[in-house]
Amino acid sequence: MLAPVPYAWHLHSRTRALADQFARRGLRVRYVAPPTPRAMLRHWIAPWRERRAGEVELVWPLPAPPLHWQQRLRLVDAIAARQARRITPDSNGTPHVIVAATPLWTPVVAHAPCDLLIYDCLDDPLVHARASSNDIYRRWHEELCRRADVIVAVSAALAERLREMCERRVVVCGNGVDADAFGALSNRESPGPSAQLYETCDPALREWFAWRRAHANHPVAGFVGSIDRWVDVELLAATARALPHVQFAVAGPERYRGLAAPLAGIQNVHRIGLVSYKAVPALIATFDVGLIPFRVGPIAAAADPLKVYEYAAAGKAVVCSVPLRLDDPDAPLVIAEAPAAFASAVAAAAAAAAAQSPNDSAAREQRIAFASRHTWAARAEQFLDLIANTLRNGGVPPRNAAKP
Repeated sequence: MLAPVPYAWHLHSRTRALADQFARRGLRVRYVAPPTPRAMLRHWIAPWRERRAGEVELVWPLPAPPLHWQQRLRLVDAIAARQARRITPDSNGTPHVIVAATPLWTPVVAHAPCDLLIYDCLDDPLVHARASSNDIYRRWHEELCRRADVIVAVSAALAERLREMCERRVVVCGNGVDADAFGALSNRESPGPSAQLYETCDPALREWFAWRRAHANHPVAGFVGSIDRWVDVELLAATARALPHVQFAVAGPERYRGLAAPLAGIQNVHRIGLVSYKAVPALIATFDVGLIPFRVGPIAAAADPLKVYEYAAAGKAVVCSVPLRLDDPDAPLVIAEAPAAFASAVAAAAAAAAAQSPNDSAAREQRIAFASRHTWAARAEQFLDLIANTLRNGGVPPRNAAKP
């Protein structure tokens, strides 16, 4: 599993969830952190317990300079060859499958022999890049599409783009959720975080949990996720100002400094910051409405947000600012594209949750049922069926990685 983020990342990773599921089914799984200076630094400063992953073998790449230095010195291919030797396991006669989840791994897989190469395309390639490296990431994305035996797309819209670009086999396999973890706190009267979680979480999150206990009947709309350029922070700010009777909890790190600035000074906005994934179920349990405030654009159009499934597993109404094309026609989404419509949808969903009417209870059960159809266990089975069928059909000989 050639991952986009380290295993012990503050946000949950699809690659980690699938790796855990594969290992539980008896496969030998190697989770390889991305070959970036930040990933290496995170490895060395992490507590020892975060360098282990139970049945999943963690592999850390060799130290490498930043990508723009590699490009300038023309060392990308040489460094990739060294990384490939590190990630290639000892041959024991069993099929070796590589699942690459970001274009960053394209130079490495060019040197890594395997029986089956799967490109697990999680997003538009621009998600992974800074503005200065957009061009090379797009080239790597196109090359990885050509190299892969199978491409897995997280959404139907993304799959259509990929089919137009290349002739490789493209299948859709969306994101998933640990339904049990989120469903355990799905009722509005849930007891909240455990004492151990409360004591170990960051002060801002403890403050939020304390506020929520003191204001149990107050309507709350929440967003959890990395605040990046595709998140419409201005829409969040405008909605909070339009609905002063609703509290807004915004949790997640800023990818670039200043992105969350529009939320500053708004009285009914609680900026929580970075939250450990183990605290996310308890945090979402404090919401009445889960928010997906995306900007219109190619990144949002191709997305299959993890939070849709996590909000739904917790029984929360989900209000989204862009039309998402999920692979389930019964996805419990309220789409409200205009700012005024978004605010109205949030207000209506919060009022319905506060009323706790029979209709709202039925809607909550429908959301939980939707999430139960999209667990990580189900996604892993879909992946494993794809791998087994591809290898069994004999269409994929061992790859000669030296050839482009």
